[in-house]
Amino acid sequence: MKSVSVVLCVRNGADVLPNMVHSVFEAAASVPGSEVELLIVDNGSADSTVATAESLSLDAPIPVRVVLEPVKGVCRAKNRGIQLAQGEILAFTDDDCTWSPDYLSDLARHYESDAAPVIRGGRVELGDPTDLPFTIKVEDEPEVYGGIVHPGGFVHGCNLTIPKEISTFALVTVHPDQVARSILGSVNGLIAIGADPSSVIDQFSAGCGKDLQPRSLPRPPREPGEVVAWWFNDSQQPVLVKINPAKAELRRHHRKYEMGELGEDKSFYFRGAEGKLNLRAQNMKMFAQLAEGVDEDTWTYHLRKSDYSHWLRNAVKDTAIADEVAGIEADAQLNAAESRAQILKAIRKHYTAPA
Repeated sequence: MKSVSVVLCVRNGADVLPNMVHSVFEAAASVPGSEVELLIVDNGSADSTVATAESLSLDAPIPVRVVLEPVKGVCRAKNRGIQLAQGEILAFTDDDCTWSPDYLSDLARHYESDAAPVIRGGRVELGDPTDLPFTIKVEDEPEVYGGIVHPGGFVHGCNLTIPKEISTFALVTVHPDQVARSILGSVNGLIAIGADPSSVIDQFSAGCGKDLQPRSLPRPPREPGEVVAWWFNDSQQPVLVKINPAKAELRRHHRKYEMGELGEDKSFYFRGAEGKLNLRAQNMKMFAQLAEGVDEDTWTYHLRKSDYSHWLRNAVKDTAIADEVAGIEADAQLNAAESRAQILKAIRKHYTAPA
């Protein structure tokens, strides 16, 4: 079996950490004689997480290192773990997860038969049956990502394995200056999204420690799909590129819309015909919860005004689901309960089903 470094990032997780760590110990026991190490990366905890981690490392059946990354951010924490990992395979997981006892033996079986480096993920089941089924992956049959649709949700960060030897990759970040310099140093190009590509280049330069000076910059992106691309190892000239959207259906699994915090101007508000309510849904999870609970008159009021599809189209900017919801809104044969059920089903299909 190839050696494995388990990278477990945690912040304020003293209460859940022991369960996760012991599940790693149990999984390691299923592959006796293998080289498995556990890196617990504390990301600025204010509780007793570090002390708990240190106690778990004592007399552990596998090597355990407790690493401190005081600058908050899961990317920072994972990059710190990557820097220190010694294994041939990097296995990332979260502090509130529990591994199956055969996790590592199954991992070994897959990686031993690879002819080339492969990034892998797997099932993520709901740990608490009372939780909403968000950010899970329950397919039984193996899938191979074909590079056609957006990969969001195809592999989850809590069940992600990467061969350390991989040298060809795409790094997606909104803070390039906060990515580990050892990683940025292997990057040979960048794609800047947004109206200020020079700022992206400056942040990238600061992060990788290189003084990148383009010969000149094209005009800033203005149209949908436009980006500035620069393969700086081959040319001093960035170029403006137009990206054609994929024809396949895009099923997004962005935490920004599922669990994040949309601004007040982008949130959905259940107010009703007389404006007596002011229930704010700042993400998809909250929208689903409020939609299930509002009274029939309020639901129907917004339905007949096409407020749901308008929000999805203009605030969330997801044309595919907006079109689907608009079709439900236009179906006068549906009663309130039916339209509510169909719209919630559509949202959960697009935002919680893996891509």
